Amino acid sequence: MKIKNIKFIVLRPKDVPQNLEIDINCNDQIKNIKNKYFGEYVKNGLNVRLIYMGKILDDSKKLEDYINCYYKDLFSSNSQKSKENSIPIIIHVKITEKSLMSKNDNFDSKQINGVLAKIALLTFVFLLWIYRFNYVDGFPIFCLIVLIMFTIFITTSLLYGYIILFFQILFKIFITIFYKIKEYTIRLYTYINEKAKRFLLIRNIPHNNTN
Repeated sequence: MKIKNIKFIVLRPKDVPQNLEIDINCNDQIKNIKNKYFGEYVKNGLNVRLIYMGKILDDSKKLEDYINCYYKDLFSSNSQKSKENSIPIIIHVKITEKSLMSKNDNFDSKQINGVLAKIALLTFVFLLWIYRFNYVDGFPIFCLIVLIMFTIFITTSLLYGYIILFFQILFKIFITIFYKIKEYTIRLYTYINEKAKRFLLIRNIPHNNTN
């Protein structure tokens, strides 16, 4: 295992550059180095790029591959130790926010794939029904029942969100109608009650006058 003291210059957005000196295992992959020493930025969804000698380091490669590319004799033999220690290895760590464009592209691709999958399922069910109508004799009752159940299942699965939304709207409509009917019933009951009281009051007035 080859351990080297690496100087990192961390460049963060809207922040002062930070210098770090860390003993790194040069046989580790770039991805492992990122996760081990700059994992906090990776977890927060930021882009972490290691730049050495003006080149962005590939996550799948080892740090030693890049160092050997620029200093072929750096790890050649023990006789080169003085030369090796005299050459500083400086890696720039550029930390940036992920662009909204890439996020939207990922979201759009997932959305398109979902729509294509739904269209494929609906097309498959549609073709099954066409086959059933064209070949009625070769389509037994059992297969028809299975096809109906399959169609209901697929339709429910694909339109689950819309079905829930439909029932929510329907429930709100019923609740609104119920409260309206209740309101009008109370108002009608109050109106009839007041009319009845007035009628009894008017009816009792002549009877009192005769007495």
